Amino acid sequence: MKYASTDTRFGHETAVVVYPLSDVPDWDPDNPCPQTYPVPDEVEKGWIRDTQSPTGWAPPCLDWIWDKHQTAVQARLDGFAQEHDFTDIATACSYAPSSNPEYRADALRAVELRDATWTAFYAAKADQPQITRADLLALLPPLTWP
Repeated sequence: MKYASTDTRFGHETAVVVYPLSDVPDWDPDNPCPQTYPVPDEVEKGWIRDTQSPTGWAPPCLDWIWDKHQTAVQARLDGFAQEHDFTDIATACSYAPSSNPEYRADALRAVELRDATWTAFYAAKADQPQITRADLLALLPPLTWP
């Protein structure tokens, strides 16, 4: 089964098929993303029902999916920081001006990886808006401590 998201723009409804369900991260059929409905499998991914619809806007479900991607990426960074007993990545980064050389080295590594991660995330969002979670995570830099 595939799902489409709907939106009303310029007085008419538009529908864009977003993903087969197997590609939608965190899909919960009892609590689907806003403004979605099932469509037959033969409808092609990316199909736009109303050809008058504007281009360049993200359907509501795509925004929801990217919110889930962002949450997963943040959790990945926070988990990395927790490996060195920091509460989260923000706390790890806050040690950059520390007078303790070990803390400072960890913090600078955290800043480097945080920046590289979010740069890759936003590049993927711009270039590959329908990327799967697995493919997105594969594009991110490996998280390793010095």
